[in-house]
Amino acid sequence: MSKRALHNALFIAAFTRNVKLATELLKFLLGQERAAQFNFRTLKFETTVFTDAEGNERRADAIVSVMTKGGKRVLFLIEHKSTKSKHIFQQLLSYQTVLYAEAADEVVPIVVSTAKSKWHLPRAFRAAHRNVCGEVSLNFGYLLFDFARQTAETLQTVFPSSHPYLLGMRSLQQLNREVIGEFFASSLALPAEDRVRLTGQVTNCLVESDGGFDMGLLEEIEAGCINKVEDRLMRTIKIGQEGWLEQGFKKGLAEGKAEGKAEGKAEGKAEGKAEGLAKVALRMLEEGMDIEVVCRTTGLKRGDLTKLKRKRA
Repeated sequence: MSKRALHNALFIAAFTRNVKLATELLKFLLGQERAAQFNFRTLKFETTVFTDAEGNERRADAIVSVMTKGGKRVLFLIEHKSTKSKHIFQQLLSYQTVLYAEAADEVVPIVVSTAKSKWHLPRAFRAAHRNVCGEVSLNFGYLLFDFARQTAETLQTVFPSSHPYLLGMRSLQQLNREVIGEFFASSLALPAEDRVRLTGQVTNCLVESDGGFDMGLLEEIEAGCINKVEDRLMRTIKIGQEGWLEQGFKKGLAEGKAEGKAEGKAEGKAEGKAEGLAKVALRMLEEGMDIEVVCRTTGLKRGDLTKLKRKRA
C-alpha cells in the first residue's frame, strides 16, 4: 500500500464521526474570538460524496457542518494531504462550487497536512482587485493545520480530548520510536473500546509502511512506555495479525492427551485450533480490523465470521 493510501486510511479512521476531534480542531483553527460565534453542540458530519456540475462523483475527506449562534449553517470542508499539492486551490475551489449549490450559508476550506516537511505553499489566492473589465477578481484562501509544525506537547495541550488520534497520525508521519511511544502512552487516556480500535488501526499502518516496523518491534516500543503489562495491547494485536494460535493448539493437545487415544488427541487438537482461530478472529473484528484482513489472517471464510459474530451477540 502506498504512503498516500496509508496516511489517508489513518486520517479517515481517526476522523470519521469523531465529534471531539472535529470540535477541538475547528476551535483551534478559528481562534477563540471566531469560535465563540458557533454553537458546537450542533456539529454534524455530512456526507462526503457529491456530484459536480459535469455529473462526476466527487469525494471529500470530511465535511462538517456547524450552526452559528445567529442561525447560519457553515460547512467546513476538510481535505487531508500527505504530500504537498500545487493544485490545492483548484481542488478546494471545485469542491466549494458544488457545496455552495447545496445551499450552505458559508463554506470554509481546511487543509490538514501530514507531509513530512512544513507546508510552505500559499494559503491564499488573491489577484488584483480589478481586472481589465473592471470586475472584482477572485479572493480565495483556506485554513491550515500542519502536523510538521506541531509538537507532542502542543497536541496534548490544544487537543485535551482527542490528542491520541493526532499522535497516532503523527507517528505515521514521523516513523520513529519516540513518536510511536508518545502515541502508545497517550492512548491510555481513551476509553477502552476506542483505544483498542485506534491502536489496531495505527499498528496496521505502521507495519504496512516502509519504516521497518514489525509487530515485535512495536510490542517492544509499547513495553518501553507502558509499565503495566495489563495495559499493553500489542501482544493481543500481534496474536491476531500474525496468527499466533499457541493457546488454541495447547488446549487441543491437552484435551486429546486426556482422552488417551490417538484419535482423541487429533480431534482435540483440531477443536482447539478451531476454537483458537475463532477467538482470534472475533478479537480482530472487535478491534475494528477489516473483515478481509481477518479472513486472510485466520483462513476463515466471511460466512464463518458472520456466524461467529451472531453467536457472540
